[in-house]
Amino acid sequence: MQAMYARSKPTEILRPMAEEMARAIRTAFKDEVKENKWMDKTFKKKREKKLDQILSTKYKSALNKGHCL
Repeated sequence: MQAMYARSKPTEILRPMAEEMARAIRTAFKDEVKENKWMDKTFKKKREKKLDQILSTKYKSALNKGHCL
């Protein structure tokens, strides 16, 4: 169903929605890491850096080309 919906909409409409969803997910994960008590500061910084890289590089080109949508 989701694929049918995505194919029925122009990429220009879905791209901002996908980018906003990615930002929301990244923010939620960052908040979880910050609130986590068992991780030390070094590990938290590494996780935060990794979260910044997720979607900003790996999927950005696919989103730009419309392959994910």
